[in-house]
Amino acid sequence: MKTNTATLRIMMLEQPNKQGLYPIVIRAQWNGRAERRTGIAIPKSAWAEKTSTIKPTYPNAQQLNITIQRMYNEIMQRKVELEMHGNLESAKDLFVHHSAKKSTLDYRTLKDEIQIKRASSYGTSKTYDVAYNAICDFLGVKDFDITILNADKCRSFGKYLQRKGLKNGTIFNYLSSIGSVWHYAIKEGLVLANLYPFDTFNYRVAYRTEITKKAISKEDFYNIEDMLFDKVTQQRNDLSKFSDVKTDEFALAMYVLGYHFGGLAFVDMSNLRKDQLTIKKEHHETVYVFKDVYRQKTNQPVPIALTGNIVVNALLKWYMSQPGEYLFPINDHTGSPKEQHLRMNNVEKSLNAHLRNVTGLDITYYSCRHGYATHYLNCEGSNPIHLATMMGRSVNGIFRYVKTIQTEDEILKERKRMGL
Repeated sequence: MKTNTATLRIMMLEQPNKQGLYPIVIRAQWNGRAERRTGIAIPKSAWAEKTSTIKPTYPNAQQLNITIQRMYNEIMQRKVELEMHGNLESAKDLFVHHSAKKSTLDYRTLKDEIQIKRASSYGTSKTYDVAYNAICDFLGVKDFDITILNADKCRSFGKYLQRKGLKNGTIFNYLSSIGSVWHYAIKEGLVLANLYPFDTFNYRVAYRTEITKKAISKEDFYNIEDMLFDKVTQQRNDLSKFSDVKTDEFALAMYVLGYHFGGLAFVDMSNLRKDQLTIKKEHHETVYVFKDVYRQKTNQPVPIALTGNIVVNALLKWYMSQPGEYLFPINDHTGSPKEQHLRMNNVEKSLNAHLRNVTGLDITYYSCRHGYATHYLNCEGSNPIHLATMMGRSVNGIFRYVKTIQTEDEILKERKRMGL
């Protein structure tokens, strides 16, 4: 039917990409046709054609749908603005504005593109936005070209944040967000790689004091696993305390299972669904395999496969028997992204308090991720590329988790491994 205004539609393309996934686009019709890709591609079975949304059973579906709808709303606003001023001549006009801004290397535009393409969680998006506002205050402007943030400017920005009283961990995160935007601009071919500001200013060293987490030792982890074994054995007839997020039992269970799941981040533990788990027997052992698991932070796949032991078998059997779609009672996945983020933070804070209390160690849940990475790389024949794949990280990024050697004994041990 002929219309006198542009029509917008969220849809899935008929042709898959190289990974066999189908891209989601926003298509405009008006004196021709034009499309904008959302940066999201999914299996054909995950698309609900009638509602033009990703089915709720797909990993991170809610956040992906919010991202797609946000892009749709931005284009709809652009459409209304153009029509009000009589400037909409064809569907292509709806997307020219976006491309023109992108070519100017406008920092805010690049930041927004990253958040959209990565389907960033509420917490990650908030960090990008708060960091952007801090940069604007520092520069005294709202719109600026990314290339103004050279090494000297980033170094000055870090000192500016210190004078404002921000902790090293916060400064690290702000500078890291700048690094992510720079990496994106380089990857898109918008700026030369040799202009990257952190090649000469290593913010990871300058502000590492509070951001670098400690890897737990193997001995400490085995002691924690023994504590969990004792509690599972004592309560084997009633494991209900393991479903109460305000107990030592829950804290120990999440820590040990998180380690066995490859140092899985806590937010990703909360997103694990029962229908992602396949249980099978191989050589008289129980094997657990999770399919289609993605990191919420980066939307990168995380393969999880492990052989069960007494504790793992008992706990997973218990959690699988409980009501609900999700494996662990961490987040009921209702409410707005902000409400879910706050709920997750409260559960994790409680977990960390119980973990420190029951173990007597100054640790948080996240140390199991650092411990897993460090222990793996200390094993003979370890491969950083394999570790990065298992943890859903880039090869360069994986070393942020690893505990560095600090004593003479550790150095001598490493040399002995090399045969020196």
